[in-house]
Parts: sequence; C-alpha cells; structure tokens
Amino acid sequence: MGIFDRLYKSDPTVEWPPAAGKVPVLDLEALGVGSMRLGDPFEKARAFGRPVRFAQRAEGEGKQFLEYDGFDLEFDGGALVCVEVHLYDGGEVRVAGFTLTSATTQADLRTWLGEPTAESTREDIVWLSYERNGAALDLEFDDEGLASVQFYREGWA
Repeated sequence: MGIFDRLYKSDPTVEWPPAAGKVPVLDLEALGVGSMRLGDPFEKARAFGRPVRFAQRAEGEGKQFLEYDGFDLEFDGGALVCVEVHLYDGGEVRVAGFTLTSATTQADLRTWLGEPTAESTREDIVWLSYERNGAALDLEFDDEGLASVQFYREGWA
C-alpha cells in the first residue's frame, strides 16, 4: 500500500480486522444479513472483517463492492443493497431457518418457502424469485444444482 492509498483511503477497509470467514445468515423477515440489514451504511460491514477484495465504481452516488470468501456485499450510495452467496465448492447459507447448499433442489425450496413469486429459465439456468417484506430472494440453479443466492431490496435489480 502506497502513501497515497493511506492519505486518500482508496480502500476504506484496509484497517478493518481480519474476516471471520462465515457466510452471514439471511433473515427474510427482518431484512437481515448477519448483523446488518439491507439499507445499513457501509461502515457496518466492518463486522464481517476485511474483504478479500474491495472495488468502487463512481456512478451517481457511487457503488462499492466487498468480496469475501463465499459471499459478496454491494452498496449503492453508501447503503447495503444486495448480498450474493456462492454455493459452489461446498458453500452454504442459512435462509428462513433452512440451510441451503448446492444440493438444495427446487422442490426443497417450494416445500420450505412456498411457490416462488417468479420463475424464469434461460438455456440451462433457472431462477426462482421470492418477495417478502420489501425484499427479494433470487436463487439461481445451473446444471450442477443451486449455484447462488441473492438477497436485495425489491426494485434494486
């Protein structure tokens, strides 16, 4: 890290503690992402520790991205707008009291969460979408199973 990085804080996470290494639990009712909630300010992500990668894009009020092992956080205008959890390589995430893994099936989700609000297919990819309390939960299936889970405020995507 150079002197200008320290002066201008191009990476605001540089002095955060080490990452805990755990994928946060997603709480559909409280819009929770571990100890955060959708809409919380960027600084609250310090609770997850220093990310593997920080990126920033200056569009409008600016977007910031934090990449951790197994999940990513996206901020817009300084507020948490989306979490994406990657389930390949043995990843898992707790959602609505259930543990989701790449072995989770579409039938499992329908049993646990009910019928999706929307479903779409493109080539070998299927998305199931659930809307609850002003947020959306999107689940992406590929030919190997459940690949990723996105949780975001409705209307964001």
